Amino acid sequence: MVRKILSSILVHTIVIFLYTGCKRYTPTTQTPELIVVIVIDQLNYSHLEKIVPSLDGGLRLLFDKGLVFSNFFHDHAITNTAPGHASISTGFYPAQHGIIDNYFYDYKRGKTVTSTTSYSGYDTASNLLKPTIGDLLKSRCKKCKVVSISPKTRAAIMLGGRKADLVAWYSRKKGYFTTNKSYRYRKLLKEVKAEKFFTSIWHISHFKNDLRTIDSHYHPETGNDHTNSRFISLYPGREFYSQLYNTALLDRLTLEAIEKVFKNHNLGQDSYPDILLVSLSSLDTVGHKYGPFTPEWLATVEELDSIIARIIETVQKNVKSFLFLLTSDHGVAELPYNKNGFRRIAPNTIVCLRKAATQYSDLFVSELNVSKEASLEDIRSLKNDLEKCEDVEKVWTVLDLNDNSEFGTLFRNSYYKLRSPSFVIQFEKGTVPVIEIATTHGSFYEYDRHVPLVVWTTGKTAQKVTARYASVDIAPTIAAILGLKNSKFAGKPISEVIEWLH
Repeated sequence: MVRKILSSILVHTIVIFLYTGCKRYTPTTQTPELIVVIVIDQLNYSHLEKIVPSLDGGLRLLFDKGLVFSNFFHDHAITNTAPGHASISTGFYPAQHGIIDNYFYDYKRGKTVTSTTSYSGYDTASNLLKPTIGDLLKSRCKKCKVVSISPKTRAAIMLGGRKADLVAWYSRKKGYFTTNKSYRYRKLLKEVKAEKFFTSIWHISHFKNDLRTIDSHYHPETGNDHTNSRFISLYPGREFYSQLYNTALLDRLTLEAIEKVFKNHNLGQDSYPDILLVSLSSLDTVGHKYGPFTPEWLATVEELDSIIARIIETVQKNVKSFLFLLTSDHGVAELPYNKNGFRRIAPNTIVCLRKAATQYSDLFVSELNVSKEASLEDIRSLKNDLEKCEDVEKVWTVLDLNDNSEFGTLFRNSYYKLRSPSFVIQFEKGTVPVIEIATTHGSFYEYDRHVPLVVWTTGKTAQKVTARYASVDIAPTIAAILGLKNSKFAGKPISEVIEWLH
C-alpha cells in the first residue's frame, strides 16, 4: 500500500514538472508573458523630460502613458556602463556584485582587465558575483527564455548574466552581432550585418519633429561640422564597422537583431514568462563624441524614439500580456561651457595629479592601484597630495570607508576590496575630466546618477511618482511581479509598480 502511494506521488510529481517546465516555480495568471527591460545608455532624467514633448514615438508613448518616476537614482559613486547595468540586473550595489567599473586591476592576474574578461579567454559574466534577474528566473524555470542584446559587450553580459539563452553584442572587428559558446541561441547572429548600412547616410540636419527648438548647441571645441554623413571609409571593412559604432545607425542594427530573435524564438508566446533585456548604446557613443543637445545627439534621440516604437509594435503584435521598464545605466555631464556651470578639467590639474603620483611611482601597479605592500601612511600621504590639486574635491581611499556622508555612502556602495582602485578622485561639481572627447560621466553627482524609470503596459492610467527609488530596486520589483519568492536583494520591490499593476 505504501509503495502504491509513493509511486502515485512520484508519477504526479513528474507530470507536474513536465507540465510546468519549471522547478519550484509556477507562473500565475497575472504574470506577464514577457517583461521587456530597455536600458538607454547615457540618459539622465532631466534630458528625457526636456526632449519628450518634441517626440512622437516610443519614448513619448512610455512617458505619456506609463508610470514615470522622477526621483530615480544610481546610488553608487563610479557611474559607468558596467556597474550601472549590473546594479539594474542584480538588485545589488557594486560593493556586492563586484562590478565596480568597466575595467579593474586584477591582483591575481597582475593586470587590468575588463568587467567581462574571464580566465577562459572570452567574454563572460564570470566576474559578476550575484545572479541577475534572468539567472534567478532560469534557475527556477528552464522553459522560460531570457535574452539580452546590446551593441556593447559589457552591457549585454551584465544584463543577461550566466544562464540566459542568448547574450549578444556587436563586434566592431567583424561587423555583426556575436556571442560566445556559453549561450544557446547563436545561429542567427551573423545574419545581422553592418554592411547593409554601408551606402546609408546618417541624417542629422533635418528633423521631422521640432527638436531643433530645444537649445541645440554648437561649439567649435567638439569639432563638429554637422554634415549629413560621418562615414569616410571606402569599403565595408573594420574601419567602417568601427565608424558605425559612433552613429545612431548602431541601434538600428540592434533593432534588427531584436526582431530576428522574436521571429526565431517566439518570446512571450507560451505559458512560461520570458525576459527580454535590451541596452541601446548610440546615445552614449554619440554623446561622448559630440555632447548632449548637439544636432548629432538630437538626431540620435529621434532615432531611439523610432526604434523603441518598433520594439513596442513588435511586442504588441506577438505577445498578449507584457510589461516594459525603461531606465538608464548613468547620466552625463553637459558640454563644458563656462556659462552653464560645467568646465573642462584644467591642464594644471592634470600636471599636478601626475606630479603627485610620480613621487610614489614605486608603489603603483596600475594607473590608480598601489601594491598590497603599500602602508596606510603611504596611502594617506598620497591622498593628501592629490587633494591639493585644482579641480579636486576629494580623493577617496580605504581610509574613508567609515565616512557616513552622502558621498561616503556612494563610495562605500562602490567599494569591493579585491577590485576597487586605491584612489577614487572626486572632482569638483561641474568638472568634465576629459580632454579628448566632448563630455563624459562617472562622477558622484546627480547629473550622472539621476536617471529615468518608466514602467508601462496597456490598460493602465498614466501616473507620476515622486518617491525616491534606486537602480537596485528594479530587479526585486521584477522578481515580485514574476513571483520569484525567497530571492534576496540589496534593493526592495517598488510598491507603486506592484499596486499600479494590480
